[in-house]
Amino acid sequence: LKTLEEPSKSVVLFLVTSQELLPTIISRCQKVRFSFVPAIQIEQGIEQSATAKEVAFLSAGRPGRALGLQKANTHQEYAQQAQEVLKVLQADESGKFSWITEQFGQRGTLAERRESLHEYLNVFEAILRDGLLLRAQSSAEALQHLFMKNELARYVQQVSFSEMTSLLKSITLARQMIYSNVDPRLIAEGVLLKSD
Repeated sequence: LKTLEEPSKSVVLFLVTSQELLPTIISRCQKVRFSFVPAIQIEQGIEQSATAKEVAFLSAGRPGRALGLQKANTHQEYAQQAQEVLKVLQADESGKFSWITEQFGQRGTLAERRESLHEYLNVFEAILRDGLLLRAQSSAEALQHLFMKNELARYVQQVSFSEMTSLLKSITLARQMIYSNVDPRLIAEGVLLKSD
């Protein structure tokens, strides 16, 4: 608290958190909310390439993510991950369970599995968003995953609007659980496997 109360003249402290802070800390700070950057501004700000527009949409308003995606391998890896996620969404319960076990079983540390789940949830959410846009017959220009528009269109024909929105709600809940003491595998099962 002393550091917050009496910083030296040349010090600026940033506290970044996704969790609640103690009232004693909050009372000594000023809140600054950072909003997402529009895709058009990200596109203008990154190095121009054949994939600049796509990278800007895939970044979901995060300039740092856009810069990371702009690297050739990262963009290709994301495209592969997006294709993988779409296949998981289309898989039967057995296929989903196998994928969850492979991804979040005992591979890596708990922290690595949590981070991996967090990344996958971002991809699931972005694909479902595109699915909802396609269902609403929005312009293809609004899609983040324009490179897989045809596959997305086939997926949208197989699922209802309520199934997609239900999955999105599950993802929101899952995000809240990731950094609590819940195993990533159980979280993924809760999102992807139906409980009748």
